[in-house]
Amino acid sequence: MTPTGPIPSGSSLLEGFARRHGDDRDAPRVAILAEADRFADVYPLITASVVSAQPFRATPFFLALAGDPGLQGITGLHGVVGVDALDDFLLGLLDGIDRAVWLMAGFDSEWAVGGVEEGEPYPAVYGAPGGTVAPPARCAAVNLSLAPPKDHLLPTRPEDCVNHATRYLAGWAVPVMPSGNGHSAAARFETVSPWAEPPWVLCVGATADEAGDEEWEHSGRGTAARPDVMPDLLAWGQNPYLPDDFGTSFAVARVTAMLALARAWLLQVAANVDRLAGRPFGVPLVGVDVIDRGFAGDPGFDELQDWQALPVLESTAPARALARLEELVAQLHHPSAARSILEAAARETSTGVGLSAPSLTLGRLEAFLDGLTAEALARLLGVQAGTTGGEPLFEAGTAGRLWVLVRGTMPVWQWDIETRVARMRHPERGGTA
Repeated sequence: MTPTGPIPSGSSLLEGFARRHGDDRDAPRVAILAEADRFADVYPLITASVVSAQPFRATPFFLALAGDPGLQGITGLHGVVGVDALDDFLLGLLDGIDRAVWLMAGFDSEWAVGGVEEGEPYPAVYGAPGGTVAPPARCAAVNLSLAPPKDHLLPTRPEDCVNHATRYLAGWAVPVMPSGNGHSAAARFETVSPWAEPPWVLCVGATADEAGDEEWEHSGRGTAARPDVMPDLLAWGQNPYLPDDFGTSFAVARVTAMLALARAWLLQVAANVDRLAGRPFGVPLVGVDVIDRGFAGDPGFDELQDWQALPVLESTAPARALARLEELVAQLHHPSAARSILEAAARETSTGVGLSAPSLTLGRLEAFLDGLTAEALARLLGVQAGTTGGEPLFEAGTAGRLWVLVRGTMPVWQWDIETRVARMRHPERGGTA
């Protein structure tokens, strides 16, 4: 689908809806879920039938008044997935996902961070090689540390508006959601949040220890009879500010940061392949988007300008190894590649016994990246690249060095679902990612 039209960053979809409907602005509302690949076909049918329908700016939804008579029979239209009732919480969440896609599609200047616009000379980075172009920033993941009430008891509904939104979002960045905090030893049923169950979402559970060997007792998980709803991976679930506080949301934050590192590493590989082929090359800034509650009052928010760009870290692998990745350049840029990296790193490095899913730490991810060869990377992405000699793509310690660079430059886009306030901050000036 094509984004529907410019809405200023920081403004809410609800503001325009309220202006249109005046006294009805507080009336019950619904989301009409449309198939993304049929959006253009169904658009005129929905807007003709449902007078109150207003399309979202970038995701396949329409917002409408629940009492609109045109909703009768709307689900019979080919291309309409369903109609879901909205409260303010759900509307704020959908609005945040919609804004995230809008930014990633490049329709807002907030996306052009890094010091220069695309096509302008690449900014110099002291003591490190630069590139020849400055690509627009990339969003590696969207942190959605949210769940519906009593999420461990709820089934997954086909017409769930949040699942419909994250499915579309997955084409732009990795949606990361918590498995939930409602598990108990007495549970005889799966306790994974219904928003974290779809395969396009990276479902994260929590460990009770930093090493990732022991699963937190309340971390949502499946059952032996339902292994398909287990978390995809586990990460440390301790609150970094309150040591006695645990939750899968804190694990999601750590995994989101790991996705930023994996995405930046893949973009370094792509830049080296482009450099070897004589094409323009450069590494964009890599950031994350956070959609949650309670951001607006945080005094740490800070609008920053002219952030330092990431340098290009030159690969130490032989040219023939990089050349074998030529056909994979597009895959290296796809957001799902970073997810594949994390899942493979967790599978190969997790040492915990009896965990519902393999665990991962930042240190183990760095070691995994440092050991990756071109052949292993190709296999991980589903392509046989042949034998290349087995040399790692970068020298030892590169992933740790890259993490320091990513950590120091990472833009964090945020959306407060309660106040509809959009912010952009730096992780080192206003909290952690």
